[in-house]
Amino acid sequence: MSRHFAFMHVPKTAGIAFALAIRAATAAPGDVFGFDRHQFGSYDAFDELDEAQRSLIRLQASDWPQGIGFVRGHVTLGTLRAAYPRHELLTVLREPWSRLISLWLFWRGQSEAEMQGWGGWGERVGAARGSLGRFLANPLLATQTDNVLVRLLLAPHPLVPPEGFIPSSADRLLLPAARAALARFDFVGWSRIGRSAQNLANSWVGPRRSADTTSPPWRRPRCDRLSMRR
Repeated sequence: MSRHFAFMHVPKTAGIAFALAIRAATAAPGDVFGFDRHQFGSYDAFDELDEAQRSLIRLQASDWPQGIGFVRGHVTLGTLRAAYPRHELLTVLREPWSRLISLWLFWRGQSEAEMQGWGGWGERVGAARGSLGRFLANPLLATQTDNVLVRLLLAPHPLVPPEGFIPSSADRLLLPAARAALARFDFVGWSRIGRSAQNLANSWVGPRRSADTTSPPWRRPRCDRLSMRR
């Protein structure tokens, strides 16, 4: 019997390269990508999106198709567990500052034409064209910039607001819960400069729960040359 996988793709962790490597290394039947409701915070005008974009967003766990061997997306652990309770859980993490810089650079590089089908959400993405400081301070973007791993692991949670930032006073309760949630994964990889995503995938697909920490290569952002004000 072929193995079935559910990949919680933390944005800007080289997840696409890892997903392609997993697909190449396994015979998992089928492939589906999408977003769940929690990625969009307070934004809920999904009817204004073009059909192609709207088709990627699944508001309920029951909206995800069954019989799929490899499920991936910007989606919470709760959604994956509800939709695919028997799939093996995968995720890849990245140093948070590098992830944030990568997200900011990626979003600010999106053209108006590329964002046209995303309606009001595209306007939020366009906020990245401003300074890094304003981007990180924008409460409407907190689901993408503020403690993203904790949000993906625990949302919905009473201490994780759908809009705005998680208060630091919640750390005492949220961090142990997030660690416990992460321990439920069958594989947790760490993205760093070094070997390829294919090596990262191959190191685990055979023996379960490899301790490998290799990752896809990329150029590390020169954070010392980036201004919070520009």
